[in-house]
Amino acid sequence: MKQQLLACYTLLSENVKELTVSPDAPHTCTLFFSISDSTHRAAVFHMTADNFETAWQLGELELQRRYAQAVSQRTNETDRSWIRVERAFNVTPITWGKLCERLKRHKRNYFRHGLAFDADMQLAITEQELNANAILYGGSNIAHATFNANNFAIYAKRRFNGSQAAAVIAELTPETPVFTFNTTGVFCAEDGIAHALNSSGPQSGWRALGALAPDDIRACINSASSYLSTQVQDSGQFIYGYFPCFDRTIKNYNTLRHASTTYSMIEAWALTGDKPLKAAIERSLAHLTEVLIRPSLLPDGSVAAFLIDTDNEIKLGGNAVCLLALVKYSEATGTRRYLPLLEALANGMAWMQDSDSGAFVHVLHAQDLSVKEPFRIIYYDGEAAFGLIRLHGLTGNERWLIMVEKAFDYFIEKEHWREHDHWLSYCVNELTRYRPDEKYFRFGLNNVAGYLGFVQQRITTFPTLLELMMAAQQMLTRIAQQPQLRHLLEEIDLHAFYGALHHRARYLLNGYFWPELAMYFANPARIAGAFFIRHHAFRVRIDDVEHYLSGLIAYHRYLLDGAPQVSLAQGATGMDRTWDAHTLAQVTQGTWAIPPPSDWCATGLTPSMQFFKPQRILSRHPSRVGPNEAQSAQRWAQARPECRPSAFMCVDPTPYLGSGLPVLQVADTSEAMLQMGRHARQHFSGTVFGVTGSFGKTTVVAMLAQALKHWGEVGQTEANANLPHGIAWNLASMTEPAEFWVLEMAVGRMPINSALVRPQVAVVTGIAPAHLEYHGTLENLARKKSAIFASMAPGGHAVLCRDMPYYELFAEAAEVARLHVISFGEHSEADLRLLDWRSEQTQVTVNAVIAGQPLNFSLQARGKHMALNALAVLAALSARGLVVEQALETLGAFMPVEGRGNTLSISCTGGHFQLINDAYNANPGSMNAALRSMIDVPAPPQHRVLVLGDMLELGADAQRYHLEMAESLRAVAPRHVVLCGPLMHALYLSLCDELPVQWFENAKALTQALANDPHPWFQPGDWVMVKSSGGTGLSQLCDGLTSREQPVPA
Repeated sequence: MKQQLLACYTLLSENVKELTVSPDAPHTCTLFFSISDSTHRAAVFHMTADNFETAWQLGELELQRRYAQAVSQRTNETDRSWIRVERAFNVTPITWGKLCERLKRHKRNYFRHGLAFDADMQLAITEQELNANAILYGGSNIAHATFNANNFAIYAKRRFNGSQAAAVIAELTPETPVFTFNTTGVFCAEDGIAHALNSSGPQSGWRALGALAPDDIRACINSASSYLSTQVQDSGQFIYGYFPCFDRTIKNYNTLRHASTTYSMIEAWALTGDKPLKAAIERSLAHLTEVLIRPSLLPDGSVAAFLIDTDNEIKLGGNAVCLLALVKYSEATGTRRYLPLLEALANGMAWMQDSDSGAFVHVLHAQDLSVKEPFRIIYYDGEAAFGLIRLHGLTGNERWLIMVEKAFDYFIEKEHWREHDHWLSYCVNELTRYRPDEKYFRFGLNNVAGYLGFVQQRITTFPTLLELMMAAQQMLTRIAQQPQLRHLLEEIDLHAFYGALHHRARYLLNGYFWPELAMYFANPARIAGAFFIRHHAFRVRIDDVEHYLSGLIAYHRYLLDGAPQVSLAQGATGMDRTWDAHTLAQVTQGTWAIPPPSDWCATGLTPSMQFFKPQRILSRHPSRVGPNEAQSAQRWAQARPECRPSAFMCVDPTPYLGSGLPVLQVADTSEAMLQMGRHARQHFSGTVFGVTGSFGKTTVVAMLAQALKHWGEVGQTEANANLPHGIAWNLASMTEPAEFWVLEMAVGRMPINSALVRPQVAVVTGIAPAHLEYHGTLENLARKKSAIFASMAPGGHAVLCRDMPYYELFAEAAEVARLHVISFGEHSEADLRLLDWRSEQTQVTVNAVIAGQPLNFSLQARGKHMALNALAVLAALSARGLVVEQALETLGAFMPVEGRGNTLSISCTGGHFQLINDAYNANPGSMNAALRSMIDVPAPPQHRVLVLGDMLELGADAQRYHLEMAESLRAVAPRHVVLCGPLMHALYLSLCDELPVQWFENAKALTQALANDPHPWFQPGDWVMVKSSGGTGLSQLCDGLTSREQPVPA
């Protein structure tokens, strides 16, 4: 155990930076220690101290005491010892009432935070404890998370040694403050190898892995198939499953799942060759063929066989999965002994098919073969066709192939593809091996093409989705090999397909019982290495494990083959990409209430006339529709052609019917906007750059777009619209021919942003405290931003600032996504390194090095932060394979974007002063960069003036971040400082005895004071910088100064 603790300490203490805790908490470090012998639920305790070392020492002593006590009392000696140590961070206060409301927004067992009932973390339990003890589980009839006071009391009595916890819960009121928190931790088993644990998101709590390799998947296959083998009893019947929170056995049984689980075990044995697994398969097959399957004489005198299930039912799907299991066993072993039984099972299914329509009857009464249910579930149709086509593959009997063809005619007629069923994906993949007809391939494409967003974003593990994708991948490969069918590939977003496939494969590991998760349940050894369904009380059932296993076996084979990807031949990017009426209606699934003329086209979409450009469609979200909408529609319709929408897109067409403009009615304008964006991205074959970061996004987008114009036309983000719907209307409006697109991407809903943009090159400008009110800690923010890589194709590029905090986190996320990393910055290990820079009268000179070669250039944009922005751009160009030297002249002409550091010459009494307008946004990183740049303006300190407003959305540490600006302000040594906003007041008090500083409560008060007497503030020769978050309103000051006259760019 000492070696395990040392390994845990070494790994956990590598990050010595103190993590954010609640401002109400008097201590700075809380460590949770958990230990299990693998046969009992983990014992958990925690220590809170004023630093990591003290908390660790206290915890280590207590753990050793408990371990020694357990050894002395142990009756069944075990060599296993599982240890997990976690550190609390992101401790966030919330009232009990608000927490209970928040729980309702989470699917049951999907609340991924710990919970503390006091500020000093004395009564605190981790997420793993909450979920493994069903403390947030209200029963199978309640779909959302809810606090279970009874389960809490039972666990807390043991965890906290007494009734203290029950008393605290009894006194809770809606206004009582409680605290949520996350943990970052390590786990070490008896092998002495410590594993860092994921600390946020769906993967929270289990070991961090790099890019998935075949061996990673093979280990899961080995353990899960071994688990299934241990569930086959001597009789051949399975132990059906468990609810592991309290180690309760599932009593009911399903013979269909007996057969389908056996099929997955045979798949696994074909890979592993494991002898105990083979023995379990033999027991299961004996029970299946000798007990569960019964022979029958059909009315036509032929012999059939049927799998009999609960309630004396014969299910079409039951016979089908028997075929799958016995065919797979025959193939894997070479035996022919099951052929007569296979023919009888298939003959029974033939009797259940209508010979005219091809439709199957789903359920019969076993006693007389009468129909019980003509249709029960779509699964049965797919299973039946798959089983029959697999039998045809084994025996070559054309009868079974003809049956499948008849069935598929029916499936196509009834549009079964709309169900997106994994069994249908399996069977159409198999059918097209023998009948490579376009109608079957098209069915298979339809079955998956419209489902990729669901596969990518589904919160549950949903293991059949991987089966769906792997079968479709095999079919895509065959389409690509047949020139006469390759046009079908244009009907599916291949990039999105492969992104969803790899995402879902990795996402399945969130349902794997790693020992670091299993240790918190009642009987860890029973479930470790199996798979579970989280929202069903972490249920471990044989068919759950079966579907995980089949999907991962196919994915393992795919990885061994090198994970090949089908692709379309690159088309021309200079094509006309305007929207015609048919395409628009098809993409949005809308209907033209007022159809447009036959030659109508649109150049894009706008959510508001504020962003309108000629020939764009105006989308009217219901929330924006007022009582005078019809009059507004008339006004827009009667505007000059360049100001007139090309059409209206709406939910209710009534206000627009008399406007004289085309009207497209859709079910949901927001979803239609997203679909237009997805369609536009799918059909763009050029290079897409995505840019995110806490600062510099807009500047880097503009600078990169300008640099790329050396090589071709460029489309870029308008209006800083960097959230999903803004990105979507931008994509939909990039209809001009272009070789490159450059998109700004905010951290908000980043997985969706990534799925929309799907960049080939992703740029992270840097990370600093920003929006912490929403994201909690800088590490949380970094993890959320790293989701920019989520939908990127392997082989893409991640351009990362080497100087930023949590660089390694981004680099690891890029590695997981199989991306190439190129870094920039001042760091000695940066691939594109800034050596020095100097500010001159009219420009900034930059000296850098790339790949050992010097890179010298000049910029008109001032400040070191602009030099680093330029390096980010050059790194992105290099990642794309472009010659960076060819962009230097274009970069040198770049002028900062308005509100992001653009400089204007403003007249004043006696001359002009230079106004640096940086009032659009601010956070501690960008504020300090802007202040450093003021030191280097070509003016002495007596001509430096600062007008600074609050930095917003910084969370609990907002005041500290403002006070930390003091040193940077002293370094600037300005003649005059104007501070604005409540968060700046404490900074004002700390500086008022050192610097000439004024403070105003808000932008209105500041602007009024300036209007009354501007002369002391701005003098000829001054350099004045205005910097704040956009929400402060300080941009109005810049607008007022520039509106007095036509400003001259400095």
